[in-house]
Amino acid sequence: MTYSLLLWAHVLVMGYWLGSELVINALTHYIARTTSLSGAERMRLWDFLLDVDQHVRNAMIMSVPLGFSLAGILGLAPIEGWTLVAVWVLSALWFWFMWMVHWRRKAPEGLTFARWDWRLRYVLMALCAGSALWSLATGWPYAALRIAARYRPLRPIERRPPTTPSLRCSCVARPGRLSYCGFSCSSSVPWGP
Repeated sequence: MTYSLLLWAHVLVMGYWLGSELVINALTHYIARTTSLSGAERMRLWDFLLDVDQHVRNAMIMSVPLGFSLAGILGLAPIEGWTLVAVWVLSALWFWFMWMVHWRRKAPEGLTFARWDWRLRYVLMALCAGSALWSLATGWPYAALRIAARYRPLRPIERRPPTTPSLRCSCVARPGRLSYCGFSCSSSVPWGP
């Protein structure tokens, strides 16, 4: 039940993220290319654009604890117990800080908050990239990356002599369904390496 709920929430957050990105993209192109807007109207739309951009940031931050929770349940990351609680608490603090940056963006300290917000993101990007590279090389902490690297073919695949394929198919029409024809096929071609 927990896995299904987390997976559903994770997919919902990704849709929320992409939908918000589409709105931002369309509105940015409109604001940048239109010639009929006055300066004041353009600034009002830019402020609205910053409000819409908060939805993207919400989704970005919410995807972190949801993704790590799913990875922990699936055994793809060694995150459980207090480390998972720490991820959720740190994500909640980051969420709060992101909203403080937005609310205080026109205040004197707004520029300082914005700088710290970008610094935090760069540190997190570096940590994610570094842990991914480390996992690819060692298989820890994320096992899935090591699995992908381990099963790459490092030597040429042995080729089997060509065989004459035979494929038999039959169409089974079902009464009452004019647009349906189910196919049943069998093959003598060996599948796989």
